[in-house]
Amino acid sequence: MRSAGRRGGGRAEFRVLGDGRLLWSSGIVTGKDAPKQVDLDLAGLRRLELVVTEGGDGYGNDHTDWADARLEVTGAAPSTARPPEPSLFEIAARQMQDLRGRAKSLAPQTFRPDALVFESDRDPADAVLRRTEALLERLGQMPGTRDLAREAADLERLKGEAAAVDPADAAAREALFDRAVALRRTIAFANPLLDFDKILFIKKHFLPGQEGLGNHMCDQYFGFHAIRQCIAAWSG
Repeated sequence: MRSAGRRGGGRAEFRVLGDGRLLWSSGIVTGKDAPKQVDLDLAGLRRLELVVTEGGDGYGNDHTDWADARLEVTGAAPSTARPPEPSLFEIAARQMQDLRGRAKSLAPQTFRPDALVFESDRDPADAVLRRTEALLERLGQMPGTRDLAREAADLERLKGEAAAVDPADAAAREALFDRAVALRRTIAFANPLLDFDKILFIKKHFLPGQEGLGNHMCDQYFGFHAIRQCIAAWSG
């Protein structure tokens, strides 16, 4: 196994889980480390999971491989199972974990510090409520914003519930998160600058080559592509 981050900068941890129990961990490995070998007896297991974490510092440069991983089976071959799609709350929790690891490097680049993950954010529900409060305050300072007193009262009620609900109660916290996200959407659309009813999305074609040329983010539009196309049309 290897962690092939660019210039050896990646940090990751490989884990093998059987029926929800940790069977093996590589510990933190980097792109400079030698591959690690593992050979496990999986007899009697009903569910096997191969997991890679981001090593506690975000997933930047984490290019990982389960090199030549295989199962040696006697008897009937096991079947594969597709894990359930993660909820928005679960996705946000993973993003928070990544952002916590990169907080120091991101802070100097961040225009509004409210966008960062704070130490006081116990989970995505806390983060959304805090950011929604900042959004509400900002809109209140903008001329032309409608009266948001009702939304402000709803936000205070949600904050009170959040203070009373233990983060260990994942189901209750996720339900709270969903309500906070819906309220944030309502408040965001009260922005007086949203005085239009059409949005144009621009996509560019897939380009081969380096990531900087676009194949890493093929839905991302780069201005220099328009320049290149213009030059090609002019010279052709």
